[in-house]
Amino acid sequence: MTDTRELFAKHSLRCTRQRMAVFEALLENGGHPTAEELYRLVRPGMEKLSLATVYNALEALCHAGLVQRLPMSNGCCRYDADTGWHLHVRFPETAEIEDLPAHLSEKLMKR
Repeated sequence: MTDTRELFAKHSLRCTRQRMAVFEALLENGGHPTAEELYRLVRPGMEKLSLATVYNALEALCHAGLVQRLPMSNGCCRYDADTGWHLHVRFPETAEIEDLPAHLSEKLMKR
C-alpha cells in the first residue's frame, strides 16, 4: 500500500482508495483484464464501487503512464500494468491477450 501511494505521488496522481484497489488488482492479476473483469475482482471489497469508477480510475492510471490500454478489434479494451516495452499476442478465438516473451519480442522487432 505504501509503495502504491509513493508511486502515485511520483506520477502526480491523486491517491484514492478506488484507484489503489483497481491498480493493485491489475498488478495481482498479472494478465490483461477488461474493466468489467477488474470491477468483478475489486467489487467484493468495495460495496459502493461502480463500473464507471473503475473506468475513471483506469483512465487516470493510463494518463499517468502506470497502465497501458490495449484496444481490441471488438471495441473492448484490455489493460496491462506492465508498461515496459513488450509485444502481445491476441488469440482471436478467446480474445485473450498474452505477453510475448522478451526474446521473441526483440527478434520480431529486429525484423
